[in-house]
Amino acid sequence: LVLIGSLFAALLAILIWNAVLRATVARKSKALLREQAAKLAETLKIDERTRMERSNEDAQLRLGEAKEISALDQSDPDYANKAALIKQNYARKRADLQERRTTADNRTEIDRLYSAAGEKDKEAAELRKQIDWGSDAKRNFINKRAEYAETAQAARGGDEKAKERLDAVKKEYEEAKAAYDKIKASAEAAEKAAKELREQAANKTGANISAKINNQAAQVEIDTQEKQTRRSIEQDRKNRDEQARREKERKDKE
Repeated sequence: LVLIGSLFAALLAILIWNAVLRATVARKSKALLREQAAKLAETLKIDERTRMERSNEDAQLRLGEAKEISALDQSDPDYANKAALIKQNYARKRADLQERRTTADNRTEIDRLYSAAGEKDKEAAELRKQIDWGSDAKRNFINKRAEYAETAQAARGGDEKAKERLDAVKKEYEEAKAAYDKIKASAEAAEKAAKELREQAANKTGANISAKINNQAAQVEIDTQEKQTRRSIEQDRKNRDEQARREKERKDKE
């Protein structure tokens, strides 16, 4: 009866410990989810505000371009080239705007990634506390491991009581080890996630350089188009002047 009572008490202690551990993990998980949900809601608000602001910027550019083109005299021989110059000017503005937007988006994403990495660091640190030396999980695991080793050794030595208790002690040890390993694995997963998030942030930093290079390439292309348009205007005017001169000479001869 004493043996049965001891085993029952030990089993009850394990069940209570596991229940407390699950409740702690569940409570912290819910708190983390609430915090993440709040951050997501705020991010969505910012994203929607940014989308509306950019939509307004795009509309203003389209309106400005249309107004400048509509102000041209369509009977002007240089109308098409002048309209092309206006379009090229707005293409330049859009390329600059795209670089600024990409850089801003990358900066926002970099901040988000580093913030998420920080949260993972906190999560890992909190989990590590639960298995550090002196923690209940660590102490329970070590005690159960020692008890199992002692009981197994005694059983091998022929101790009948140890043989009777061995299966129960082994189960207690395995449950304690499983609880410890689960927390340890969660801590390692959080640490790995934090590292990966920082690596993503570092990669995003390089994306800003790419955005700048893309804009520079676009500006060079627009410069080339603009020069060609201006040369076309100049050549057309020379042709018209030459045509007018010849027409005048013809009339003078008549």
